[in-house]
Amino acid sequence: MVSSSSNVWIFPWLVGLVTLKPSGNLWVRYTLLTGLLSYPYCHAILVAWNSKNSNTARTRAVSAALYNMFVQSGNIIGSNIYREDDKPLCESVHESVFKFQTLITDYGNRPSRKQSSFRNMLRQYCAVLPCQGFLYSVK
Repeated sequence: MVSSSSNVWIFPWLVGLVTLKPSGNLWVRYTLLTGLLSYPYCHAILVAWNSKNSNTARTRAVSAALYNMFVQSGNIIGSNIYREDDKPLCESVHESVFKFQTLITDYGNRPSRKQSSFRNMLRQYCAVLPCQGFLYSVK
């Protein structure tokens, strides 16, 4: 939930920017952009989790390198997404980011579907065999 907090924060501000007409109030646009850019940055928490979940120095180094590569790739893409022909309101950029955000949100719901199917499979397994001392509690 912590890693998706920025996505949850950004989504309503993007909806507002996409639905705002080009002739809309400049102060409303300013407020939406300020809210969009004040998202919670969870980079430090994710780096700490990455370090804590690595069991050895080798896996910590590899996971930190991979994480940093993905963060830097995202920063490069984010800095090159705005085009000269889309100035001053950047409407096409906001629409494309909005579509990407909905794609990410949909993809974020998939693990819960997989987890529920895993729980159903686990219930069936525990119904057939006694699951004493099993690692997961099936509810």
